[in-house]
Amino acid sequence: MASNGQGILIVGGGLIGTEAALTLAGAGRPVRVLSRSLGPRLLESAAASGIELIEAEISRPQALAETLAGVDAIICLAGSSTPAFADSDPENALLNSVHPALTTLETARRAGIPRVVLASSGGTIYGADAPTPTPESAPLRPSSLHGTNYLAVEGFADFYRREHGIEVVVLRFSNVYGPGAISKGGQGVIAAWVSALALGHPVVVIGSDQARRDFVYSSDAAAAVEAALTIPAGTYNVGGGKSTSLAELIIHLREISGEDFKVEMRPGRGVDIPSTFLDIGKMRSVSSWEPKVEIAAGLRKVWAWEVRDLPADPPDN
Repeated sequence: MASNGQGILIVGGGLIGTEAALTLAGAGRPVRVLSRSLGPRLLESAAASGIELIEAEISRPQALAETLAGVDAIICLAGSSTPAFADSDPENALLNSVHPALTTLETARRAGIPRVVLASSGGTIYGADAPTPTPESAPLRPSSLHGTNYLAVEGFADFYRREHGIEVVVLRFSNVYGPGAISKGGQGVIAAWVSALALGHPVVVIGSDQARRDFVYSSDAAAAVEAALTIPAGTYNVGGGKSTSLAELIIHLREISGEDFKVEMRPGRGVDIPSTFLDIGKMRSVSSWEPKVEIAAGLRKVWAWEVRDLPADPPDN
């Protein structure tokens, strides 16, 4: 990576990390991605996009510091926890959520990196009783350990911002979806449902199909990450600008896939929030960022990616 004062280190090669790397590289920024696992879309696109890939664990500040040549901002999008996972395995969920962010902040402090961008949870950090649309000023009352972990992440962000002068931007993402996403632990409903459809399985609704989610397409999430490199330090919601019920999502998927698939209903979980809808006015007020991909168009892109390698007429079983 050239040491030109514009280099970016992205920690985490998942859906948002992949899209952010492609967006920033496309804008001419030198980009390096460090992740313990690299998804197929990133692996397929990195060489042509000039993205440097490092497959490694985020273990300690000294190890992360070895990747900082030519870097003036770190974007931490790592973390593999979900509300269900945090409920079943609190210790590992804490490590998966908080440790990457804290390691990134301490690395930036030691190396003199002026700006850090961190991912937080735009739904669970507010809790089940949050008003909708939910502004950043709403009370933070997580109703799950997952949300509580991200409350801790934001606490560390505030500390490093106040005590060490690091320009920390926290992005509270709503439900990010896009091509190449993988459902984890029952989270990522679009990824789970599209994968099920491609395999000819029923889609599974956990709880009520009237539950509402604020879905933001991955390229819009990546554009918010790009904006976070220049906006004032602070905390910002990143959502899709509307809320969609799971029942509406099913209608969209039937139209896009052409399949009258079965829907399997399962009992709800205590960690699930009935509705998420983020107020994104603050982000709009400090940047030109705006979510551009409507849910139906985004679903078509996800479906096209999922079925790209399937035969046109699969054999009967």
